[in-house]
Amino acid sequence: MVHSLGSPARQGAEARAAEWLGDASAGAAIVGDMYEHAGRFCVETLFASRRLREASWRSYVSVTGEQDLRKLAESPKGCLVTTAYYGSVGVLAWSLGQLFRPVHVVADRFDHPALRAWQRDLYSQPNVRIIERREAARLVPAVLEQGGAVLLIAENERPRGPAVAVEFLGRTLRCYPTLPRLARWFDVPVAVVTCCREPEAFRFDMRLHGVVRHDAQSDDEMTMREVMARLEGAIRTNPEQYWWPMPVLNKPTYAYGNLIGVVPQIRLKSVGCAKAVSGAQMAGKSGVGN
Repeated sequence: MVHSLGSPARQGAEARAAEWLGDASAGAAIVGDMYEHAGRFCVETLFASRRLREASWRSYVSVTGEQDLRKLAESPKGCLVTTAYYGSVGVLAWSLGQLFRPVHVVADRFDHPALRAWQRDLYSQPNVRIIERREAARLVPAVLEQGGAVLLIAENERPRGPAVAVEFLGRTLRCYPTLPRLARWFDVPVAVVTCCREPEAFRFDMRLHGVVRHDAQSDDEMTMREVMARLEGAIRTNPEQYWWPMPVLNKPTYAYGNLIGVVPQIRLKSVGCAKAVSGAQMAGKSGVGN
């Protein structure tokens, strides 16, 4: 069992969970259960393409807040959907695809042939469309301007450059400003959504935790702080389903969280953003990307 190996990742995860909870033994117990959920994730991917089809996905996924999600999907305005390294982000993407028809997922594709095939199978649902990170600057603005939905992970950290400092799970994260800036530049709402595992095998609860809307009184920090607070509230319900080794500052995100390929490092220095970004920002002063 991976958990029994005493790896640095496990030790770091236990320390982080213990710091958040203020209890070392509780932190160790949560991380032990976390590895069980990582194992379930691997098994779930074997069944996802067969069970999460249009005619059958409802048998496996309950949706809390569906009416509000459908309003977002039916609106002519684009929408950002954000989540954390929590529960099953793969099943979340599949389920959102059934509601938004489609959902676009910003993702790094794996270079290794076997992992690339695995990732392709995971996202084989026709209503889930991957946007490779290298194409994000060109494609994401067009998706939002055309009223589409884009799924991003919220809590990746930025080692250098402008960032949004936010308290999250007992730590101060230097989050990328991509999410709030997209919301501001394109005047789109941010839906905070998670997909938590139920005790029964291959059963999930996709839950909307509110919609964050940028307004004249909001700034990037306020928007990001509200998003992260809603995500932390969700994680507090089932902390063993959070992937505690993440995020790792200044490290490649090849851990479990990135197995589903979602990363928020969008570079917005493109012609597609000309309507929303000033010349100074387009020259690289926006702090989004490198």
